[in-house]
Amino acid sequence: MSSKHPKIKIGFSVGDFNGIGPEIIMKALKDKHITDFFTPIIFASGKLFTYQKNIFKLNLNFNYITEASQAQAGKLNMVNLWKDNVNVELGSPTEESTRMAIDSLEAATNALINGDIDILVTAPINKDEMMKQGFKHAGHTGFFEEKFGKKGLMFLVTEDLKVAVSTHHIPISEVAQNISKEKIKKQIKLLHQTLIEDFQIVKPKIAVLGLNPHAG
Repeated sequence: MSSKHPKIKIGFSVGDFNGIGPEIIMKALKDKHITDFFTPIIFASGKLFTYQKNIFKLNLNFNYITEASQAQAGKLNMVNLWKDNVNVELGSPTEESTRMAIDSLEAATNALINGDIDILVTAPINKDEMMKQGFKHAGHTGFFEEKFGKKGLMFLVTEDLKVAVSTHHIPISEVAQNISKEKIKKQIKLLHQTLIEDFQIVKPKIAVLGLNPHAG
């Protein structure tokens, strides 16, 4: 690519490191040609990823940096947030793994706000454990809405079908009272804009799925 069209920078928050986060991030980036398409920046711990790459027998080399603005194209960059040893207990969330999940998400989001990364990919978190540690949201969407001061859409994407949901993380008994005509109209406009700008769909076709399957 020419200097006029630099590679996009994609940040990765690590999620709960006792879950599948580090594994899926490393396996997604293991192809040496991946950096031909974008510059990856992981917000995590060098010692943690070195330990886990050996568990999964992955041949990866990381470029350790202290902030996202130092990322280099062609390398697997890692903002080394935690330099101490960590205790890995795969399958069991701990206070330590939850704390790193929060730190990683905060650092990656700040990098996105500052323009040091262009896109943020979030690995899975343990929501219950996060809230025990003071995280105020039931998921990533609410966190981002607060950080950016605007409403977002939770978006489920396949090649043929893309679904935006109107409500997030609430019991089915509370869905109806959390939906309004005005809210739906705003969300449809946002969805329409997203399909055009992010997915290059010139004339999006949008259907609204009713809460009541016999809604007329």
